[in-house]
Amino acid sequence: MILLVRVTQWMEEYTMIVARIVAHLVHGAPFPQRIRLLILRRLHSVPVLRR
Repeated sequence: MILLVRVTQWMEEYTMIVARIVAHLVHGAPFPQRIRLLILRRLHSVPVLRR
């Protein structure tokens, strides 16, 4: 049971890190603004930064 809790915590941390990396890549990518905001809204744990 303790192992399951620890793995769940790791997965949450991993997901947050991946979401931040994807958000960083999307901000710099040459996507239209609509597409960029759509992708960023799907990443719930990362705040949407508007330019």
